[in-house]
Amino acid sequence: MKRIVLGFFLSMSLANVSAYQSGTDAGGYRYIDSAEEEVTYEFADISANPDSGTLSLGDDQSTLINIGFSYKFYDVDYTQLYVSSNGFISFTSSNQGCCSGHQIPGNNAFSRLGAGIAAWWEDLNPGSGGTVHYLLSGTAPERVLIIQFKNVPAFGNSGRNTFQYKLYEGKEVAEVHYQELYGDNGNYSAGISSSSTVGTSLYYGVGGSSQNAVPGITLPYAVRYEQAEIGFSYNGGKPVELIAPGSQRTMNIDLKSFMPTDQDMQFSYHSVNKAVSVSGPGYLSINAGATIVLPLELTSSPSAEGFYDVIISVSSPDNAFPAFTIEVRLNTYKLEQITPSSSDISRTPSLSSDGQSAALLSKRDLASTGKSNLVYDAFLYNRALDSYQQLTVNPAGRNCNNVVISGDASTVAMLCNSSLDPTFPNTGVTDELYIYDVDSGTLSRAPYNVIADTTAGRLSINYDGQVIAFVSSINPLGSNTDGSKEVFAYHRGREKLIQLTDFNINGIDSVDLDYNGERFVVSANGNPLGANATNRYQVFTGTIDNGIQRQITIATARDSKQVTISADGEKIAFSSNASLLDTNNRYNIFVASFRGEVEKQITDSALFDSVLPSLSGDASRIAFVSSASLDDRGLSNNSNNQEAYVYDLKRERGYQVSEVNESRNVEDLTLADNGNALLFSGTADWDTGSNPSRTRQMFIIEGFGDNSVSGYEEEMTPWPVVKSDNGEFAEKFISNGGHTSLLWIAGLALLGLRRRRNK
Repeated sequence: MKRIVLGFFLSMSLANVSAYQSGTDAGGYRYIDSAEEEVTYEFADISANPDSGTLSLGDDQSTLINIGFSYKFYDVDYTQLYVSSNGFISFTSSNQGCCSGHQIPGNNAFSRLGAGIAAWWEDLNPGSGGTVHYLLSGTAPERVLIIQFKNVPAFGNSGRNTFQYKLYEGKEVAEVHYQELYGDNGNYSAGISSSSTVGTSLYYGVGGSSQNAVPGITLPYAVRYEQAEIGFSYNGGKPVELIAPGSQRTMNIDLKSFMPTDQDMQFSYHSVNKAVSVSGPGYLSINAGATIVLPLELTSSPSAEGFYDVIISVSSPDNAFPAFTIEVRLNTYKLEQITPSSSDISRTPSLSSDGQSAALLSKRDLASTGKSNLVYDAFLYNRALDSYQQLTVNPAGRNCNNVVISGDASTVAMLCNSSLDPTFPNTGVTDELYIYDVDSGTLSRAPYNVIADTTAGRLSINYDGQVIAFVSSINPLGSNTDGSKEVFAYHRGREKLIQLTDFNINGIDSVDLDYNGERFVVSANGNPLGANATNRYQVFTGTIDNGIQRQITIATARDSKQVTISADGEKIAFSSNASLLDTNNRYNIFVASFRGEVEKQITDSALFDSVLPSLSGDASRIAFVSSASLDDRGLSNNSNNQEAYVYDLKRERGYQVSEVNESRNVEDLTLADNGNALLFSGTADWDTGSNPSRTRQMFIIEGFGDNSVSGYEEEMTPWPVVKSDNGEFAEKFISNGGHTSLLWIAGLALLGLRRRRNK
């Protein structure tokens, strides 16, 4: 399982290290699990032992028992403890902890658990099944108290939970041995707590919704909690350091002694890949009870790209304490803040296909033109020159509210509510479509009153800037008589405005165009094909010439939003809280075929949302924002703030590419079509020291590797009747002659697929 302690990730120890040691909490406690030789799973059923006692616990009850000896926990001696029916024991709290586990450590956890140990804390109910026994075994001074839950169901008589606590006399050691586990979609906790700020979390998440299917835990399983002799923590709270390719930087690890005498420590250093290296002192001494700093020198080669792990081995020359390892991950992607820290409130990022040009909005004078009005103007950023060009000059009280750059960087389109083109004044002070031609350096207004809706996601533009899609409730073509929000496209090549949808509703979340400007995807709560009777937000695909043709998602009580389409027009991605491929109650990221099948669920967090997907041109990579811990190489999103992720759809591997240990968020992002650069806005100091005031800035990460960027060549032909694996969908058939005939396919409840976990 992932070993996450106070948000730190540690790898399995090297073969020559005698014990795996996790990071220590502020009270000096760590855990070791049964993946290591030092901890062996040993479950001996005590329910038939005549010397064992039975606890008649009903639903949501707690009872007090004698330990049988003096047991020390976080340096405090206890002779009694409370056993809660909800799967934990406490030395200080009689609270039964109904009806959910909580993140340990934390105020919510401590107010219920107190100083205690959670084996499997949620809403268990021994009153409806199973047994709870306890047994004092052995002889002084090496007695053991065993507390056993056997076949105890979750509330609602679901599943079986069988595990044992073992408390050891004369040692600050507690073990939990897990034989069987069941959990629903509630929040389950496992770990130890000393206070609201001190504790160690082994697990916090959903229970798996089926027997012995807890995410990340392979049964049978055992864990030992004990006080460390030498503990460590990452200076700054992060196990990840950002280092540009071909550079050096320092990092500090805090080492703390919990031993009564001074100790000598020796260190060795190992890099998993030659592209990076780590070095530091060979020996250090630490006083009893003291904390010292282990300084590390980190180096990356010019060819370094991606994440690399380096490992520090710590041991005692005279074997006074067990050896252990510390792992640090080096992120060698190049991250840079491209707006100055004084330039707060920059938003709506958009990248060209090669990632070398960007369009954005800002209130500040990024181009040093003397801009004084603190209103949103559009800017063009040149990556090679590291320079800005201001494209609009809005008067006080007027703003641009959306901006997008074409793939070839020839065109920047924006929605502004001021009058910027003297040949076509904006007398209504409405959000109108303006187009900046980069080659000629001219700004002009599209020849229509579009009165755009700026709440429906961002503008969309195709590769050469000839087609621009937006949302509006106007009726310029005589086809939107009810004034509902619809998707329109301004086709510059045809000099034509086209209405793409006829939803007859007022809920459009987002729209996106492919490379050619022929295929589009939209999220809306309309019912154009007869399969969305409950008017939830669904994903639809269609073409510029024929409008909506297919409804991709069908969910009667959940929404699918924030759609995007790959440049090649073959794949779409979106965020949904519907159970399309798996049980789902948070927004997670999905990828589907343009023609209908929901193919993959990228994230599967039941506690935190994943949003704002962005596909590379050939759909080989997808970027998104998430508050969950999803990195498949173990990086923990410590603060559960919104961070940026990149998922490789070919390798089926995802990486968290931003990390700050604070409650600041990535607020918007876009992935270049070539997949090599990611532009995002946010309020944290990701490029350390560049955003001390934590205002909203623009950041760029590059170094993921280029992929192809192109459209498709074949003409769009009528789509056959196809039933996808995830259920049935609705579609509109288009005849070769361009006339439409409608075939309504009833929307059914989506069929479940086998569980796919792609963290």
